[in-house]
Amino acid sequence: GQAYTPDVLELDGRETLVFAGEPEFSFTQGGSVEFWVAPGWVDAPGYDPAILSRVGETGTEYLVALLRERNGLGVLVGDSEHVVSFDFSDGQLHHVALVTADDELAVLIDGRVRGIFAVSPTEVDAGLLYVGTSNGIDAAFEGAIAALRFWRIPLTQEEVVSFALRPVLDKDGREHPALDNLV
Repeated sequence: GQAYTPDVLELDGRETLVFAGEPEFSFTQGGSVEFWVAPGWVDAPGYDPAILSRVGETGTEYLVALLRERNGLGVLVGDSEHVVSFDFSDGQLHHVALVTADDELAVLIDGRVRGIFAVSPTEVDAGLLYVGTSNGIDAAFEGAIAALRFWRIPLTQEEVVSFALRPVLDKDGREHPALDNLV
């Protein structure tokens, strides 16, 4: 096989990436987002650092944060907040996938379903996608975020696991079965 090393964004807690409000970044129609993440802090900050969020003029559609104690993820979708326990304290990159379909959110970490929650996402007007902060300023993330991928469809657990350590197009011509739905 071939080795796959995802592109890694190292954040020092002072910067953020901002992307235009594409509808494909919304959770309202179902879909998936996956990424690798590793915290870069040892002493807990006074907040839960945001990995990514979609925020618009009418509020926050969703926010994914790594808990300050590095012991799980906090996921806010619409008016509902959910916590998924997981030990991120080893400093290694861990694969996270959020899959939304039929008003449910499944959270997978390292290929295992860690939680399934009822959600009611509400699309925000002109929602911007922030990577590394909750809104461009607050809840800054320090650490690594890698291979951020958005999909227009809910991925299966098998697709998440099979391609977590592979590019969507590999040297041998095998492509991700949902490639046409990659944003």
